[in-house]
Amino acid sequence: LPVVAYNLPVYREVFGDALITVPLGDTDAMAEQVTFLLRNPGIAKCLGEKGCQFMRRYDWCVVATNEIERIIGIIDHKLGNHSES
Repeated sequence: LPVVAYNLPVYREVFGDALITVPLGDTDAMAEQVTFLLRNPGIAKCLGEKGCQFMRRYDWCVVATNEIERIIGIIDHKLGNHSES
């Protein structure tokens, strides 16, 4: 689904152009953007697909694998196993 959110710096930093932002607290602007997406299903679909692609980076299996690799790297470093594999 496409995302419409308040314009907080962290959203742009994290999500880039995978969402639409509106001024903080501006409920009229929020309603306008949601209505815009409802009237423009092609744009809504494109934005939703962008968000879906972005979120794949946060699939639990991908995140867990990255965390395990980091933990193993820390353990290897502490044990003196500095081999590059």
